Amino acid sequence: MHWVTAGQCIWINSWDHTLDLASDLALECNKRKCSVLMTVQLEDLWLHSMIQAPIELVDNLPAHLVAALKPTEIYIYTLGPRKPVP
Repeated sequence: MHWVTAGQCIWINSWDHTLDLASDLALECNKRKCSVLMTVQLEDLWLHSMIQAPIELVDNLPAHLVAALKPTEIYIYTLGPRKPVP
């Protein structure tokens, strides 16, 4: 993680099955004196949303996530769903 410098705002978006990886990343960021926001995607909830949610909800980023992205300098996304998407 040589690309992380002290004081940066980092968002780690994890899946429920990659929490150990996300936790390790957050620890390393904290060691470098960075601010960390960690969020978790629950795979079953995500899949349910993809299948049943109206396209307007799936295709647009909610305002609270847009607000969280504004101060974010580094966004880390850990992998993807563990199960194949039907």
